[in-house]
This record gives sequence, structure tokens and C-alpha cells, in this order.
Amino acid sequence: MLSPVMSSRSLKARGAAALILGIGVLLFRGRMLVGLTLLFGGYVLVNGISALASALKKEVEGRGWLFLEAAVCIFAGIAIFVRPLFTAFGLTYLIGAWAILTGALQVGEAFVLRRYLPREGLYLLNGLLTVLLGFLVLSRPATGALTLIAFLGIYGIFFGILSLAAASHVHLLEETVEKREERRAA
Repeated sequence: MLSPVMSSRSLKARGAAALILGIGVLLFRGRMLVGLTLLFGGYVLVNGISALASALKKEVEGRGWLFLEAAVCIFAGIAIFVRPLFTAFGLTYLIGAWAILTGALQVGEAFVLRRYLPREGLYLLNGLLTVLLGFLVLSRPATGALTLIAFLGIYGIFFGILSLAAASHVHLLEETVEKREERRAA
């Protein structure tokens, strides 16, 4: 089955991980710097693995975007776990750069998705939200870790909700394509 960019299952995993990140960050803001570093590293790895799994599927369109997104996310996730204390200090810059790169790739994926889904706007909005987070974080690196934590918490909740909503649209598309293929096979 031809699948646009990312499966609904991958979008659900991504959305759930983002919601967990957002809620966890907002609930434990005061104690979250190193914890945030590790939580964010886990989220970025799940995001990268979801993109990689989607890129490895047969007949997926936008494979190049997905491989690039997977590489950026997996590299960032590994860097966070290898040097968490150093990363905690440089987390502002790492998150800002990650968000801008990943968001730009998600915008590219949305344009691929446009050919298959009339309401790809949620996917595009996710990418733009991620780019906006990156610029906000990099524009005020001296405002402190607590501001960064608040940005991440709010971002995680919005990104999670939008990903789950986009997953339902992609799921409907997958069902439509699957039914069409069953009719052709019969």
C-alpha cells in the first residue's frame, strides 16, 4: 500500500510522546533541568525512530524527508544521552537547532502529504509550530532554563494534540487506500 509520509500509527506514537513530554515538563518545572534533558532525549529518539520506521516502509513517498528527519532526531537524541550534563547547559541551543531543522523537514513532508490528504494543514501546522519553537528558544537563550521548560511544555502539548488529530486524518486515508486496493484485487 502506498503511504503518504508517515503512518497514522507513527503519528499517534509521536503525538503521545509529545503529550507526555509537555505534561511532564509543566508538572515538574522546578526539578526538570537534567530530567528534562533525559526526557527530551527520549522524545527525540522516539520521534527519530518513528520517522525511520516510516521511511523504511515499502512504497512510501517522501522517503528522503523522513530519512533526514530521522537522522537529525536520532543524532540529537544520542548526543543528549551521551553527555546529559553538558547537554543541560547547551540544551537551549540544541533544542533550538533541532526544532528549526525538524520543523523545516516536517513542512516538506506536509507538501508531499498534500497530494493525498485534503486537510494536510495540521501536519503543516506541526512543522511551523516546531520552527517557531526553535526561533523562540534561540532568540532568548539568556532567559533561563525555566522559560525554556515552559516553552517545551506548551509546545509538547500542542504538537501532541495536532499529531493525534493528523493521525486520525491519515488513518482515514489509509483505510480509503486499503479499500481501493481490495476492490482492485477482487
